Amino acid sequence: MEKTKTKKKVSKKSKTSWRKNTDVKDVEEFLEEVRRDERTGGSARVKTDAELFFVHKKADVKDKPPAGRKHRVDVPKQRKRNAALAEEARQKSAAAARKSAAPQEKKSSTCPIVDLWATPSEAKPSKIARQKAAAPAVEVPLPGTSYNPAYNEHQNLLRKATVVEVEKLRKREKLNRFASSMPAMNQFEREKTWVEEMSVGLQLPGAEAEEDGSDEDLESDDSCRGDEEAPAAPKVVRADYRKSAKQRRKEKEQRETERKARLTKEARLRENEVYRLRSIKKEISREASSQQQVPKAAQEKNSQLGPFKFEEPDMEIQLSDELSGSLRRLKPEGNLFKDRFHSLQRRKMIEPRRPVIPHRKYRVKQYTKEAFK
Repeated sequence: MEKTKTKKKVSKKSKTSWRKNTDVKDVEEFLEEVRRDERTGGSARVKTDAELFFVHKKADVKDKPPAGRKHRVDVPKQRKRNAALAEEARQKSAAAARKSAAPQEKKSSTCPIVDLWATPSEAKPSKIARQKAAAPAVEVPLPGTSYNPAYNEHQNLLRKATVVEVEKLRKREKLNRFASSMPAMNQFEREKTWVEEMSVGLQLPGAEAEEDGSDEDLESDDSCRGDEEAPAAPKVVRADYRKSAKQRRKEKEQRETERKARLTKEARLRENEVYRLRSIKKEISREASSQQQVPKAAQEKNSQLGPFKFEEPDMEIQLSDELSGSLRRLKPEGNLFKDRFHSLQRRKMIEPRRPVIPHRKYRVKQYTKEAFK
């Protein structure tokens, strides 16, 4: 026989010991059971037998096929179907045998010569015609970049390069104009300006005395001198300002109560999200429909990888006096590796990047040794 446990006698003189040693677990279990009964339709103890049970008077009888009926096969139709399948298999095997016996034509390894800069009306290979991407993997260079271009095509290329360079020069001049408008200052002037800017809004010693002494000049001068000469008194912490143990305990209990209330509210909001499934589905479908309405070109234009935008590299051109007209004297321009790298950035396969300038992550500190002094 198990020994019954006796309740431990504890003192309940103060509120702290009363909260600590009072067991309310049975009361909480009872209240939880009452809430569960309310959610499930009431307690089973107060319901009648008619509400809890019912008499099933009908037997569950399944429809069974009659015992005398059997599955029969229509023999003539089945024979015709088998004959048709056999004839179809024989024809397929004969066609495969003829195909294997016929001599195979060898594919020509040479590709047809096509003018890449021809007008759209002329015929093009099927592979080039199928390229419909916004940014192709390999862009066809302009005809003016040839080693022996036509005069008009070369002039058009130079005109485009000139427009790009003029725009860069305009931006550089605008930046220089703004930089030149700023006054030039030495180190001493910069430090003085910095001190003035940082001290705006601060209560400096003697500031209030200067404001109050606009009417009485002599008294204000004396008070300012006295305030400037007198050092600032340290803040005294009195015993009246100190919090008692009871005040600290109440503040701690208040913080704990607020924390529990916040956690309870967050849990309740998470549980209520289940009942918002229908509205959430509507929001998702609405966003999907709005994204589909945006044209694909606009989506590609707005999409950006990384913090930097892609900048087109400089055009590879040769001036009129640099044209050689011969492959032997051709001056190489550009770099294939850089061209592939910019192509990946243009097609948004990698994010655009900028060269990182070597710099120090920390400021250099200078020390003077004791021996030097």
